[in-house]
Amino acid sequence: MIMNFSNPWPLFCFAFGLMLLAAYLMKKLEKEFYTQYPVKRKFTMLEMEFPNKYSDIKYLISGIYKLPQNEKATTLKAVKWQLLIDSFLYVPAVYGGIFILCMTVGNKLQLYYGKDFFYFLAYAQFLCLILDYIENILFSWLFKRWKDEKDIIPIKAGAIASQHVMSNENTNGSQKEKIKTDYPLIGLRLLEGLKWTPSMLGAICGFSAVIYFWLSGKYSTSSIPYIVSVLLMLIIFIIISLKKTKPKIYNTVDQMPVPNYDLDKYLTDKIDKIEGVQRGMIKGCVSVKFVVNEQGNITSEPAPQIIRSPGGKCDDEAIRIVKEMQTWKCGKQKGKPVKVFMEITLCFKNSKIND
Repeated sequence: MIMNFSNPWPLFCFAFGLMLLAAYLMKKLEKEFYTQYPVKRKFTMLEMEFPNKYSDIKYLISGIYKLPQNEKATTLKAVKWQLLIDSFLYVPAVYGGIFILCMTVGNKLQLYYGKDFFYFLAYAQFLCLILDYIENILFSWLFKRWKDEKDIIPIKAGAIASQHVMSNENTNGSQKEKIKTDYPLIGLRLLEGLKWTPSMLGAICGFSAVIYFWLSGKYSTSSIPYIVSVLLMLIIFIIISLKKTKPKIYNTVDQMPVPNYDLDKYLTDKIDKIEGVQRGMIKGCVSVKFVVNEQGNITSEPAPQIIRSPGGKCDDEAIRIVKEMQTWKCGKQKGKPVKVFMEITLCFKNSKIND
């Protein structure tokens, strides 16, 4: 079925503007995405769409449920709203706009193979739309499925939360899990490929054809206001996206700080040497917030501070251990080293009794 639009540009402009609005809203919501994996850090939906291993999605999602109640609620609410905006605004606008663009170009071409090619790209957007909805439903289901997972747990007393399966990669059980998780990963990669290939091809070919028509003079002057409208919307979107205040100390950056050493082992060794822990007099988990500066050092201004604690001597020991941490690999924003807030959890218990 061929659709002939008497004037497709108003509808295309509407779809383009709706896409930019949805993209802006989702970008704002993504600033609230955090997970305790293994330390508290920011994540994006692209990490879920393109993981290195399928189990990475599992650890990322279960890490959200390891956050404090208020932070967990904020992240889950932001994820829920982003999936809704993506499903009801962004997805229809993107694929609808590409459909209109390809159909319009196909109607304008004289050669039949050219027409058929753009008509094919136009209707391929319905497949992309369906696959995008399937992906959103999949992620929504995974958030419910892995709500109560316990895979991110301290390996030993004093260790921060980390993936237990990574501690014994050479064991038969871990090897079996690795092979098992390859199949869902292949399925996810296939879904992403089928979703992105027709949409990207349609957008690139469609805009290239429009540019060709303009360069060759085969355009109508009535379309000029709509082209200008698209360019203005794009410029406004870029300006709004780039306009933001730069804090002196960042909560999240493009490249988050990471330790240059085995942090689990460091924390475990430090805590095991505490006399109060050995005697079972100091117990509980303490969350400490601190700043990693441009050189990768833990700053004294501001000093590490307790976020959550059972009280007692745990607080003093946690602060002491964090202050004595070795140099980290500094965080970077747009390639430049910056100060970044970090948070870790230390668990005090008698490891000799519990092992």
